[in-house]
Amino acid sequence: MSFQTITISEEIKTTPQNLYKIYIDPEANLHWNYASVGWTTPFAEIDAKVGGIFKIGYQSPDRKNDFTFEGEFVELIPNQKISYKIGDGRPVVITFEQNSDNTEMTKITLTLGLEDENSAEMQRQGWSMILKHLKDYTEKQN
Repeated sequence: MSFQTITISEEIKTTPQNLYKIYIDPEANLHWNYASVGWTTPFAEIDAKVGGIFKIGYQSPDRKNDFTFEGEFVELIPNQKISYKIGDGRPVVITFEQNSDNTEMTKITLTLGLEDENSAEMQRQGWSMILKHLKDYTEKQN
């Protein structure tokens, strides 16, 4: 099955090692893994190994649109790459690349297979906000 994809990147002031760790840490996910203001992440279960499952809860402000985002890890290369398949079969590939000009800057790039329910632009905005929240959280930890 093939999917239309989008690619989103963000530069974050941290090392690839730290960013990779934060991305797969269930406790850290509770603080950054949400798209829109007012949404929360009440739980995150992450078994970061090939074949491991993750489940991340998203809670809407009015509690009417809550859902669980889940999938299975396909490839994990520490500090470099995370690939997983979302529950509906869509692929996601995340890479961590150290900026050659600055050892404390990491470029995270996310390539996502799109779903049909929401527009590509809406999905791009949501995932871009997730990466922005990841950046904000990570840079506050440094």
